[in-house]
Amino acid sequence: MDYVNDVTLVGRAARKELRYTNSGTALLKGSIIVADEKDTDWYFPIIIWGEDAEKYNDRINEGDHILVEGKLTINLWTDRNKQKRSDIQIKVIHFELADQGGGGGTDDEIPY
Repeated sequence: MDYVNDVTLVGRAARKELRYTNSGTALLKGSIIVADEKDTDWYFPIIIWGEDAEKYNDRINEGDHILVEGKLTINLWTDRNKQKRSDIQIKVIHFELADQGGGGGTDDEIPY
């Protein structure tokens, strides 16, 4: 059986923070908020690397209606108290402003 690790979410852009590694590579960490059928908000962490991180930072604002596509990544580590910890985030490989009922064109699409 083949396994697929693809994630597509449509929601609202939440907080974001752009940083640079010691080697100068851009790294953006942020969140996308997705509401379920009961109007409960779910926050999903996202991570974007390189020039695409800078594009997202420049073009996407908190509250924008966005679509993200990516892969789930799992981080595992041991904390100071020797407890095993983990978190899951979405490594974004494509993002765009989502159509909000306008003309259906692609003027708002952000090439990624």
